[in-house]
Amino acid sequence: MNLRDQVIWVTGASGGIGEALALELAAAGALLVLSARREDELNRVKAACIDPDKAAVLPLDVTDFDGIPGKVKAAISCHGRVDILVNNAGVGMWARAEDTTLETDRRIMEVDFFAPVALAKAVLPHMIERGSGRIAVMSSVAAKLPMKKLSTYCAAKHALHGFFDTLRLEIRDSGVGVTLLCPGFVKTDLVKNSLRGDGSLVGKDGGKGLHAREAAKACVRALARGVDEVFIGRERYAVLGRRIAPGLVNRMLSK
Repeated sequence: MNLRDQVIWVTGASGGIGEALALELAAAGALLVLSARREDELNRVKAACIDPDKAAVLPLDVTDFDGIPGKVKAAISCHGRVDILVNNAGVGMWARAEDTTLETDRRIMEVDFFAPVALAKAVLPHMIERGSGRIAVMSSVAAKLPMKKLSTYCAAKHALHGFFDTLRLEIRDSGVGVTLLCPGFVKTDLVKNSLRGDGSLVGKDGGKGLHAREAAKACVRALARGVDEVFIGRERYAVLGRRIAPGLVNRMLSK
C-alpha cells in the first residue's frame, strides 16, 4: 500500500513512538489526525510535520468511553474518512504483581486494552461500510514474553492479541485488515510515565532501547505492507527463542 494521501488517525501522538510515527507518516505523504490528551503537545508535533496543513489535531482521552463515538465522527470529518487507525496510546508499569493494587491493575487494563478495543469497535462500522481500512494496534514483545515488574502490562498486551487476532478472522472478508505492532524496548518516556503499584508515576527515565524514530520506521513499513503482525527490535529473537527453548529463555528473563 502506498500511504500517500491515506488518512491515518494516530492516538498517543503527543510523544514517544506516537510522535515519531506522526513524523514518519507525514514524510510518507499521509493525511493525519493526531490525538492525545495534551493539545499543546499535539500542536507541537503538527508543526514538526513536513506539511502541517495535512495534519489535524483532535484532543482525546482514550478512557473517556462515552465520548469515543463523538470523537470518531470528529476524526472522520477532519479529512472525510479514516483509512487507518493506529491505536498507540498506552501506559506502562513498574512494580511487582504482589505490590500492585487492583485499582492500578484496572487502570492499566483500561488504557492498554479496553481503550483500543472501544476505539476499534467505534471506527469499524465506518471502515466496513467503505469496504476498506486497517486497524493497527501498538502491542509489544511483552505480549509474548513474561517480564518482571510488568505483570498487568504483559496481561494487557496478551489480551490485545487474543482480541485482535480473533477480530481479524471475523472481518477477513470485509476489506478491513488488522495489524499488531510489537516493538521491544524503545527510548521513550514510557518508563517515566509508568505506574508504580500504588498508581503513582515512576517519574524517572528508563534510558535503553531502540530509538523511537527507528521503531516508527519499522511500524510504517509494516502498515504499508499490510502485515498481520510484526516484532521490532532485537527482543524479537527472544520471542522466537522462547518457542524453541522456553525453559532457557525463561531462565534468562528471570535474571
